[in-house]
Amino acid sequence: MKKIMIKDMPTHIGETVKLGAWLANKRSSGKIAFLQLRDGSGFVQGVVVKEEVGEELFAVAKGMTQETSMYIVGEVKADERSSFGCELNVTGIEVTQEKEEKIINT
Repeated sequence: MKKIMIKDMPTHIGETVKLGAWLANKRSSGKIAFLQLRDGSGFVQGVVVKEEVGEELFAVAKGMTQETSMYIVGEVKADERSSFGCELNVTGIEVTQEKEEKIINT
């Protein structure tokens, strides 16, 4: 498996790759988590499907906080809806540094 940067993803459609990234944002619809990932070269969406990855990995994806750093593995898929032209179908996540959520006191 090849470690690449986000900017190189369009040349790896159909391949399984590894990215070093930070979590910029996330949202979930219950059975699918959408991770907005960034590295020094750009942003891309990672898609985590509970049915495909299992309960444990899905819980990791849903539990990550903004700016968590990770290595993330998945298959690069072409996606016309994306302004980038592709997204990552996530199959593995290795959290390297969990960012604690900030608590705002008023």
